[in-house]
Amino acid sequence: MTPQTLGNSFEEHPESFPVNALVPIPGTPMENNPPVPVHTLLRTIATARIVLPETIIRLSAGRQTLNETEQAMCFMAGANAIFTGDAMLTTPCSPWDEDKAMMERWGLSGMRSFEQPGVKAKERARLAEKDTTIATPPHSPSLSEAQASL
Repeated sequence: MTPQTLGNSFEEHPESFPVNALVPIPGTPMENNPPVPVHTLLRTIATARIVLPETIIRLSAGRQTLNETEQAMCFMAGANAIFTGDAMLTTPCSPWDEDKAMMERWGLSGMRSFEQPGVKAKERARLAEKDTTIATPPHSPSLSEAQASL
């Protein structure tokens, strides 16, 4: 099976594919595992990009273990998003202002919510469906109509 065949076997590609580097946390079963080598992350990202061409590939947990050059290599391999902010994950994460400055150094900018084509289409369909399922209430007299009838 080729990567293209594998990717085409999905009924629908996921909107997001988070790529996590192991963060060995004391007291967990994996606390003594070695860190994931950068080349393994790069291969994972590149494979995901081939198999899931429309999916947002996010650098997630463990990104703090990568230096800026390694993070840039992840983007060159196919990543196109990061989790940012200090409250998003259970492991440390860069503050938004640091990540924004890093992306600007690379010539990249953030994507607004629902800007990704697949997500935008799903959100439009969801809102259209919601509009058609809301029953229109029977006519209620306006305040001026009610006052006029008094």
